[in-house]
Amino acid sequence: MLAIITALLPLITKVFERAIPDPAERAKAQQEMTSILLENQGKIFDGMKEVMAADAKSESPLTRNARPIVVYWSLAVITLIVIGGVFGFAAPILDALKDIPDKLWDLMTYGIGAYVLGRSAEKAVTNWRGK
Repeated sequence: MLAIITALLPLITKVFERAIPDPAERAKAQQEMTSILLENQGKIFDGMKEVMAADAKSESPLTRNARPIVVYWSLAVITLIVIGGVFGFAAPILDALKDIPDKLWDLMTYGIGAYVLGRSAEKAVTNWRGK
C-alpha cells in the first residue's frame, strides 16, 4: 500500500502544479492529499487486522490456520526448488509450476501479501501505541 502512495505522490504533485499556481496553497493541498491517502491506508490495515483477528478466533481449525498453511506450503515449495537446483532436478518442478493458472497464483500472492501486511500492520500499530 505504501508503494502505491509513493507512486501516486509524483503524479499528484504534477497535477497540483498545474491546477494550483500558488506554492503555499499547493503545498497545503499536497499535505491534505497525503494525509487522506495515509488515513485511507490505515483504514485498510485496520480492516485487514479485523479479518485476521476474526479468522484467528474462529472455531474452525481450517479457518484459523488457512493463512499460515499457505505461507508454510509456499516456503516448502521454494525450499524444494532450491534443494532441487542443487541436485539438478529443479527444472521439472518449475515446469509443473508454470502450468498453474495465473488466477491461482494471484490468489496465493494476494493471500500471502495480505497476511504479511496485516501482521506487519498489527505489530506496527501495537508498537506505535506502546503496548
